[in-house]
Amino acid sequence: MKPEQWITSLGLIFIIGLIIGALLPDNFWDRQHQGGRNGVGHRLAHVVQDAGPVDAPQAPYPQQPTVAGAAWPQTGTAPDAMGGGMQQFSGLATAPAPQVQARNIAAVGLIPFEAGTTRRYEGQVQQITVRGADLDWSQVHILVADPAGAAREISLAPDWYLLYMGCMVSQNTRVAGLAFQFDRVTSNPVLYAKDIVISGRKCQLRNDEGLALWSNQLR
Repeated sequence: MKPEQWITSLGLIFIIGLIIGALLPDNFWDRQHQGGRNGVGHRLAHVVQDAGPVDAPQAPYPQQPTVAGAAWPQTGTAPDAMGGGMQQFSGLATAPAPQVQARNIAAVGLIPFEAGTTRRYEGQVQQITVRGADLDWSQVHILVADPAGAAREISLAPDWYLLYMGCMVSQNTRVAGLAFQFDRVTSNPVLYAKDIVISGRKCQLRNDEGLALWSNQLR
């Protein structure tokens, strides 16, 4: 069969198919699809009906307890708050309610926090102490004698931070600056230096709120 004859035959078959499709009703394919779905639904209904009822699983909780022959109160009934209803369970040990004891914030070694006031300090360094060296924080404290002769203990900063800022102190050095006073209970409390001036060089140690500038967040 020649190629021309194949092409002609396929064209005729295609045209006949178009004519048959045009003669079919518009809802022919919709009815076929609907019938198929109804058949599937009918078969599923038979499967469900044959399976029969399924017992609901029982909750793994114990039955209502009974004490000395008394049954647990039924739903919808509540025993009197102070009457005989509660006496049915007199055999049950009542757990004591936890008692929360308020802590005294003014306990030994604790000072209630208040916003610190600032005070100026100036004088000659009489003594240098490193506190907390055994705890790896090495806070440098100095004892400063003001012109009136009164001695004041001032907390500066860790020794490594003073070295980094170029503000290492030594005995008999004259210093000045601004410090925070947080303790309002002690008569001669420790002051916490906001800044310090040594030989004309000013080093900032704490911010305006009194927070240390050498903390991990502010290095």
